[in-house]
Amino acid sequence: MNKVYPDAQAALHDAWRAIDATGQPVKVESEILWGRPLTKLLEESRSAAMVCVGSIGINHACRGGGSTASALAAAAACPVAVIRRPPARPETPHVNTVIAQVDNGMVLRHAFEEARLRGATLRAIAVSRAEVPDDTGDGNRLAQAQLNRRLARWTRLYPDVPVESAVVAGNVDNYLATNDEADQLFVTDTHTCRDLCGAYNAGRSVLAIRCSHL
Repeated sequence: MNKVYPDAQAALHDAWRAIDATGQPVKVESEILWGRPLTKLLEESRSAAMVCVGSIGINHACRGGGSTASALAAAAACPVAVIRRPPARPETPHVNTVIAQVDNGMVLRHAFEEARLRGATLRAIAVSRAEVPDDTGDGNRLAQAQLNRRLARWTRLYPDVPVESAVVAGNVDNYLATNDEADQLFVTDTHTCRDLCGAYNAGRSVLAIRCSHL
């Protein structure tokens, strides 16, 4: 075994060391599987609560070259976390802000849970696709009021989670590209995820939720 799978053994050893370094009591099981990574990970997703993978290869996916991480996020039977560790950052990524749109309740629930788990701030965004700028500001005020009403139920359910809200113009991809911070986690659904290569290429990590399987 050691002679046949030295790279796999080394990867597992590094993973064990990284988990142990957190100082948290975590039960760890490890296994070396044989086969295509995407096929095996999709099989594992059928019984997993979440699959976590690195973001290496996403750039190739955006250029049409294919990527295990992006394909897995689009097709897995459970949530998929695509973790990016920017250069010159600690080995254990830290999340200060969880970002999610408010138009999907399943995604928003996961976003609040992640924010609570990590002691992070939730940034809830609503996208305004109005083609004509609103010089009076009335449209923005109305959109913000609607956003606040949508969030009211969730802030009652998660009173311990700090919440920021913002109405943004254009689309989510543009917003993420212009608000790129390495300590962010973007929570989205797998359908939207397929169209958001820009989110992966930025410094943040991504959690893709397959809503039809929840």
